[in-house]
Amino acid sequence: MAYVKLSQIKSEGYLKRAINYILNPKKTENGMNTASYMCSTEYADIEFNEVRKLAVKQGKVIAHEIYQSFSPEDDITPQKALEIGQELMRRTFPDFQYVIATHNDKEHIHNHIIICAVNFNDFHMFPNKLATLDKIRQTSNELCKEYGYLVITPNPKGHRKVLKAEIDEIIENCDTYNDFFREMKKRGYEIKIGKYISVKGLCDKSFIRISTLGLAYTEKNIRRRIEEKVVMENVERNVYANSIKRIPQRSRLKKHINTNLESAKSFDEFISLMKNEYAVKNGKHLAFKHETGKRFLRLESLGE
Repeated sequence: MAYVKLSQIKSEGYLKRAINYILNPKKTENGMNTASYMCSTEYADIEFNEVRKLAVKQGKVIAHEIYQSFSPEDDITPQKALEIGQELMRRTFPDFQYVIATHNDKEHIHNHIIICAVNFNDFHMFPNKLATLDKIRQTSNELCKEYGYLVITPNPKGHRKVLKAEIDEIIENCDTYNDFFREMKKRGYEIKIGKYISVKGLCDKSFIRISTLGLAYTEKNIRRRIEEKVVMENVERNVYANSIKRIPQRSRLKKHINTNLESAKSFDEFISLMKNEYAVKNGKHLAFKHETGKRFLRLESLGE
């Protein structure tokens, strides 16, 4: 079973970094699980640019990246994944240069395929449409079936899991909060920033408020995960109709205090756990304010 997504590359500097990233020897068994088509892996960015100069019409996009991730249930080898990725390109975009690398540094083996935005046959642009992604996914499913692997079936609720996985990957590979938004946009997400952050992918029908994905995905905790490199367990939120179910602030605070007291081994660790979701005031009185609350609640006001 292979999940597929498509993103854009609009900067020549980023293109070079992206190619270097996917060719990382530590992720590709010292380069054994890499290949290229109608270009070299070493100078692919330069060779892409030479073809782009002949384009019938030049746009802002200079390359595209296909990410093809296989399920651990498939028990697939990196070599077989690489073969499937190359066959995917032969069937879908035979006239485009590309560099492909198969990574085995995570539980799920996955392909990164970086494709020139202009084909070398008639110098027309890569068809950057929703139908293109559908075509890639359909062909990927056909290949998985032919090779004896599981095939993804549509799941109307599955997009939330996909979004979580994508956000986690971006957080892991960016250094600043602004980098996070830039990378989300490069991957085709439309972003609304207001009281809450909401995103909509190419295949989504509506915006999703990312804080509803769990406590690890609030604005504050995304910042902490990026800037402070905090490793955070996600806690699911009570969600109905894509909105957070309102519960009394005191009841919520008591529940989180009891939960964190059970896992904390010291008072400092307890405070650290509470900061995952609460602002903490530690002066004359210890007080907490939830991100959805309007004021601080003194700890002693909850009872003995």
